[in-house]
Amino acid sequence: MSLFYVTSEMFGQGKTATCSSIANLSMKSGVNTRIVKIVTPSAAIDNPVSNYESVLPNDIGVVATQSINEASSHLKDIKRSSDLVLVEGDSSVAIGDQKKFVMETDANVIVISDYVNGTDCVEYAKSFGENLKGVILNFVPQFAETNVREYLVPEFESLGVAILGIIAEDRCLLSVSVAQIAEHLGGRFFSGEDLPNVLVKNFMVGGFGMDPGEYVFSTKSDKCVVVRGDRPDVQMSALQTDVSCFIMTNGIDPIEYVQYESQEERVPIIVVEKDTLQTMDDVGKLQSEVSFDHPEKLERMSSLIGSSVDLKILIEGL
Repeated sequence: MSLFYVTSEMFGQGKTATCSSIANLSMKSGVNTRIVKIVTPSAAIDNPVSNYESVLPNDIGVVATQSINEASSHLKDIKRSSDLVLVEGDSSVAIGDQKKFVMETDANVIVISDYVNGTDCVEYAKSFGENLKGVILNFVPQFAETNVREYLVPEFESLGVAILGIIAEDRCLLSVSVAQIAEHLGGRFFSGEDLPNVLVKNFMVGGFGMDPGEYVFSTKSDKCVVVRGDRPDVQMSALQTDVSCFIMTNGIDPIEYVQYESQEERVPIIVVEKDTLQTMDDVGKLQSEVSFDHPEKLERMSSLIGSSVDLKILIEGL
């Protein structure tokens, strides 16, 4: 059995997404994989494995534990039936407890770090000693890849830390569902309540412009169009393109023809009371609610992991 401890110095670095994707790829390769998540009671999380349950198939077992001792106990139960075990250490777990767990289980350690933190994680990573396999850099912007490969990776290596992979920032992973948008904005579904899990990767505002509306809206896909409810001209232009949902502002319902066409194209309509400018301000705050909770995100992250991380290190010796 191969045992890996996946951790990060701060919250929100992508541990759950990484563990889920590695488990997904490993299971598809015939490697029997299990996940254990350590979350202390102080984290105050109702269901620590809810994101795992949202994205992973049932044949990948996921267990939540509240201490390193409980996690060690679970390892004894599952190691005989597993080829690969991934243990996610929540950032609420004290570093001393994390190092104790790694030492007692002789787990290989993978540290996940946000690109914007640069080499700040080096001291934390090296505290795991010889058990450290390396660091995976996450959320790397599209135009920063050259800087990462030519400057940041050599800097890590000069400090004695290997870079195991570079994960690009991705629209799909930063997307939100139609249901999340409606809840965040306090909106009501005018139609399309049966399509709550459609992902929105872009937002566009419908308004006046010199170019034809269809041309403007065609520049973005998988989008939510924010527009006043009394602008059927703009709404119909958007419906000629790839649109995921409408947010119709000022509390105005669309005309019947727009409703019909939206239903035909399976495009949900959310109506909010605020005007367009206020609504866009609220939309800007949605990013803080993004989480790894959708099967489409699992497939996208799995693709990114598969193309940028050497998974052989995870199944070495199996």
